[in-house]
Amino acid sequence: MILNRGGWEVIEERQSHNKVSKSFVVSSDNGIDKHWENFVSVVKSRGAHVATVAQMGNIAFEAVKS
Repeated sequence: MILNRGGWEVIEERQSHNKVSKSFVVSSDNGIDKHWENFVSVVKSRGAHVATVAQMGNIAFEAVKS
C-alpha cells in the first residue's frame, strides 16, 4: 500500500493467491483538518493528559533529531 497526503493505492503482491489491486485514489482533503478535529475532541473529552502524551512524543522526536 502506498499512502500519502495526495491519496492512496494498493499494489498486489506478486506471490499472493488473493490478488488485490486498487489504482491510485486522490484524497478529497488533506486529512490534517480531520486529524486536528479528532485531537481537540479527544482532549475535550478525556482531559489535558492526552495533550501531555502528544507533547512527550514531540519532545522525543526532536531529541532524536538533534
